[in-house]
Amino acid sequence: MHMRRIKILFLSLFLFGVQMLYADMIHIGIDKNLVGTNASKKDFVIGMTVFVKEFAQSEGVDYDITYYESVEELAEAFKAEKINFAVAESLSFVRYFDKKQLIPAVMAYKTNKEESSTLLLLKRTEDRRKIKEILQGKAIYNGDKSIKLYLQTVSLENSIKNSEVVVSKNAQQSILKLFFKKGDYALVDEASYKLAIELNPQLKESLEVLQSVPLRLDTLSFMNANMPKELHNQLIKSALTLNQTQRGKQLLQMFKTSIIDVTSASELDNLYALQAKHDDLLGKKQGNSR
Repeated sequence: MHMRRIKILFLSLFLFGVQMLYADMIHIGIDKNLVGTNASKKDFVIGMTVFVKEFAQSEGVDYDITYYESVEELAEAFKAEKINFAVAESLSFVRYFDKKQLIPAVMAYKTNKEESSTLLLLKRTEDRRKIKEILQGKAIYNGDKSIKLYLQTVSLENSIKNSEVVVSKNAQQSILKLFFKKGDYALVDEASYKLAIELNPQLKESLEVLQSVPLRLDTLSFMNANMPKELHNQLIKSALTLNQTQRGKQLLQMFKTSIIDVTSASELDNLYALQAKHDDLLGKKQGNSR
């Protein structure tokens, strides 16, 4: 009887230890393709990694980071619950992840969430052509997959064939290329546009907004629905109070941003709708061509 109690106690302690080990562990998965391909993405990944590391140390939580060769592998690991914190492009979450598994995480923003999630189409002020004519011209953008999907959808919707694009390093370069007449219109986030005209007021006189499209751009992070609630709440709370400390402000500078806010799967709704529209238009086009 005594030995049985010892075994039960040992088993209980073992299971408790396993549970605590799992509960106190942040398993981060990052799409390797984000690193080194775009300055803003690289800054975000570095900043997020440092933030999680410092959060883990301050809260006594363990963590590990895995870089996945493809977003498909990352999504599979997330689905299998091998990781509980994923970092990828917004469109990757739409195409490869189960929305039911996505719960809020955190994201760094240049100014605020709204400006970072709005896609602007810019044109030169002297260009008086109608929007459909302008869209048939040369587009300038930073290679973001969400923007590429938008361009493909616009082309299908307006029966535009063989539209030409100019891929830039970032949104600021896209704006400058449009200013110097390297294309007919540019697609950038609102925060980048506002920063550009603040730094160079001449741009505001030479460029104007053609349209505004509420699309989620660039990199996002989400946690897995299997993340222990207490740990999830701890991480969110720590992120939202980051700019209240000197070290937190330094981290935000590393992000090249000013605030951290909470992400939500509902922010992907417009991208889900765009993907569905694109697939529908493509299906009809392929059906008509047979």
